[in-house]
Amino acid sequence: MSSLEKGMLALRLLSETRRRLRVSDVAAELRLPASSTSRLLKTLEGQGLLTHLGRNIGYEAGHELRRLADLRGNEFDHLLKAARTQLRKIVVKKPVTAYISTLQGTDALIIECVESNSPIRFVASEGTMIPAFATAVGKALLMRTDNRQVRKFLPKLLTYPPLRYRMTRDRLLMELDASRARKWTRLNDSADRGIDAVASAVRSADGHMIGMALCFLQDGVSAAEFEHLTDLLLGSCREVGKSFDDPYWRE
Repeated sequence: MSSLEKGMLALRLLSETRRRLRVSDVAAELRLPASSTSRLLKTLEGQGLLTHLGRNIGYEAGHELRRLADLRGNEFDHLLKAARTQLRKIVVKKPVTAYISTLQGTDALIIECVESNSPIRFVASEGTMIPAFATAVGKALLMRTDNRQVRKFLPKLLTYPPLRYRMTRDRLLMELDASRARKWTRLNDSADRGIDAVASAVRSADGHMIGMALCFLQDGVSAAEFEHLTDLLLGSCREVGKSFDDPYWRE
């Protein structure tokens, strides 16, 4: 693994819920010696990507990383707005809840929920983080990620007890390969909550990626209706993808 790859992996550990990095934590998660991890973080600090707060405090995002985040934010906001507009066209007609998510490390972070007017809803709040492999929208984001990267980030056995999820990484990779061909993923709810979901993802030319999902009650959706909802979602993703020059959606 190159120094650049190690640095990127370290930076990806930063998130909304993890704003500081300590040498010992980074070393443990990246499986690197503490001495080389310390040098790595100091190098990132020297480039303005991290700021050292003190020996017992750790590092936080530096001025250069914040500058890049500001640039990303402007473009990301446009992508988010386009996805929201498309999903609203579906939820006003169908008893579904739409979600927009992004990857935070190996988790899917729900950044927006678009609710329908249906009295029956299944809503996970904005800001919820769930392992990407355990959700339809998370798998959609992994679907748009190279399998080599997925192997690097995920362990061989994938478990998430709250949703009674248990699967091998190899089986997930096979599922992702099949999903890439059809351009959508499905929930396969292992917790028997009576819900289902279909999802896909869009990446802008600048590299920003979001997942778009429709969630609904299983009992109210026949096979034909599931196919219809899938077509509606893919149509929405295609519109957003074309607007942001995503080659995946040019066909």
